[in-house]
Amino acid sequence: AFGAQPLPTLLSDMESHELRAASASAAALLGVAPHDLPGRSLKDLLPGCVPGEDKAFPRDVSIVKQDGSHAVLEPSRTSVSLAGRACWLTTLVDVTAERELLETQRLAQARAAALDASPVATCLVDEHGHLTHANAAFGALMSLDADRVDGMSLAGFEAQAGGSSPADQSATAAGAEPRLTRWRRPDGSSFDAEICSAALPDPAGACIVTVRDVTDSRRAGD
Repeated sequence: AFGAQPLPTLLSDMESHELRAASASAAALLGVAPHDLPGRSLKDLLPGCVPGEDKAFPRDVSIVKQDGSHAVLEPSRTSVSLAGRACWLTTLVDVTAERELLETQRLAQARAAALDASPVATCLVDEHGHLTHANAAFGALMSLDADRVDGMSLAGFEAQAGGSSPADQSATAAGAEPRLTRWRRPDGSSFDAEICSAALPDPAGACIVTVRDVTDSRRAGD
C-alpha cells in the first residue's frame, strides 16, 4: 500500500537520513528506479533538505534528474516510528510549472515597472495604432493622464495633414530610422516629435513607441 500510493512519499531514518522505503510515485518523480532508492541518503536526493533541521528544511528543493531535466519540489514532513526507529515521512509535490509561472509573472511585472519608470515618453499601441498603455513620461509630455490614454489613436496626435496611416505610424520595424513629425497635444500646443517604434512579438501587430520632443534641437539646427 505504501509503495502504490499516488502521493510521492519517502521514509527515511531520522538519524542517518537513509531511505527505508519510497513510493513508486516518488521514484518516478525523482527519475530514479524504485529499487535504487532504499539505502540512499535523503540529503543526496534532495540537496539542502535535512528534515531534522528546521533551518535546513526549505520551502522548495531544486533537483536535477538522471535524465538531466530540472524539477522544483515542495516537501513536507511528519515524524513516524518504524520498527522502533524514529523516521521522517517526507511527501513531495512537483511545483515546477507553478514556480516557472510565478517567475514569468515576476519578470513581466519588473519589465512593466521599468517601462513605467522610464524617463522616455513611451506607449504601447495595438495593430490599429490605438494606445493600450502609456508611462508617466508620455503623460507628462502630452499633458495627459497616462492612466486614461487607452483607446486613443496615435494618428490623433499628428498635427500635419496627410500623415501616414495609424498602422504605418506604429508598426515600423525594429531598428528602423526615427521618424520626425509634428505632434499636437489635446490642449492645442504642438511640438516637433521624434518617433521610434518596434514590433512586439505578442500580441501580433502590437508595437512599443517612444516619443521625444526635439523642437529645441531642430530650431538650433536651423
